[in-house]
Amino acid sequence: MRPHLPAQALACLLVLSACSDRLSNPTGPGDILTHEQGAPAPSDRYEALAVGDLIACGITTEEDLNCWSRGSEPERVGSGQDFFTIDAIFAHVCGLEDDGEAWCLGENSGGQLGDGTTTDRDALTRVAGDHEFIDIAAGDRFTCALDEEGDAWCWGRGALVVGDEGQTSEPERITEGRSFTSIEAGSSHVCALEGDETWCWGENGFGQLGDGTTDGSSDPVLVTGGHAFASIGAGGSYTCGLEDDGDAFCWGHNELTLELGIDENGTDFVTEPTAVVGDHEFDSISTGYIHACALEEDDAFCWGEGDTGALGNGGDAATGRPTEVSGGHDFAVIEAGRHSTCAIDEDGAVWCWGLIESDGDPLVPTRLDGGPGPGDPPSAEAVTDLDVVRRTSSTVRLGWTQVDDGLGDPAWYRVKYAETPLEDWKEATIGCRRTIRGNDIGDEIRCTVSGLDPDTRYDFQLMSFRVEDGRWVGAVFSNVATGETRARGGSGAS
Repeated sequence: MRPHLPAQALACLLVLSACSDRLSNPTGPGDILTHEQGAPAPSDRYEALAVGDLIACGITTEEDLNCWSRGSEPERVGSGQDFFTIDAIFAHVCGLEDDGEAWCLGENSGGQLGDGTTTDRDALTRVAGDHEFIDIAAGDRFTCALDEEGDAWCWGRGALVVGDEGQTSEPERITEGRSFTSIEAGSSHVCALEGDETWCWGENGFGQLGDGTTDGSSDPVLVTGGHAFASIGAGGSYTCGLEDDGDAFCWGHNELTLELGIDENGTDFVTEPTAVVGDHEFDSISTGYIHACALEEDDAFCWGEGDTGALGNGGDAATGRPTEVSGGHDFAVIEAGRHSTCAIDEDGAVWCWGLIESDGDPLVPTRLDGGPGPGDPPSAEAVTDLDVVRRTSSTVRLGWTQVDDGLGDPAWYRVKYAETPLEDWKEATIGCRRTIRGNDIGDEIRCTVSGLDPDTRYDFQLMSFRVEDGRWVGAVFSNVATGETRARGGSGAS
């Protein structure tokens, strides 16, 4: 039986802001795109994920942030931010730009967005203060981040987590003189790595702080056992750590939901790191609310509560032993959320399963639109020889070789261009206008982009695709060609 969704979870559905056409931000050669004319198209290449409750977000290879909810397609969020990390666990999402500036969106009843208010936001809002953070972690109704010195700052509502008052709508320094290098947040506790040591603070009713007690603490306490964890993850009321050799350890709540992966007996809770069962050498680990997942080479394993399909093994039963995710996928990134899981395959496409998935079987991975999966139609061939063959003061003539549309016919094309350095792409509507198609595969194609400014450097890129029932299918992007228009009055040939 699927759980009842609280009002705060439903608020997640409101955070997807309107976005610009995905085709205004093409990516690199061979990138894949499925785009319905007139509708937003999802970026197809991702490198990082965050999964909350009915919402997930991903950072593309272009450092854009796309988000989606149950039954929706990815939509661009923000306007020009370049993100390198994001996090979510419940009803808000936070991310960091390359310059360390923090942005959040979503539910804000506890001030967890950090913008000085408790107003929910359906668009990105900048976290208050002139901070340069290196890592960020979202809890239930709070957020924490690390500054460049390695100290922790937190904001929102969280007893024992967010300062003496337990609530603030702007970042408040929690530690001084620490050298934390990464931070993770659970439902009501936080853990951070410092050298070979793991430190945690917050609520501890199930031993999630890992210090051998069930006493909560507003000050960081050392996790026992002498483990030198390379990475950690904080779940609902539990924590996991991964050693350099791939051994995983978990501690905290375990009763009925089995999220520790330590047995099938439903041990109520443990207060010290305990080995995850099975002879695994994991490369990464991710903790959801009541389930966890890990990658071993490119194989995915999950354990814990499975009643929403979050384990991806085709069943809905809880298991205290790592169980391989169905489908034989080669995953490079995996992220466990509240009642769902998403992963990125080696081609950069996203697959999700659990409560967030509505289009396919929620018990097994289903691919988001944006890249061919097993059994899917092939993509078109990418143009790799796009070149500038002639220039005037107001035009640039492009040339390339006709490629296959993926089904043996000549591909169709659209031309995009922008001034260098690359910023906002424009669609060529004069000269190389609308859709272009050559006669035979291997033909040389030429078209002229007109209406350009004189003495200006431009970047050009093609999207090759085929048309099926009025939709652009299997689209991929070409290499980028660069050319500079001549000064007014200059000669034509380049």
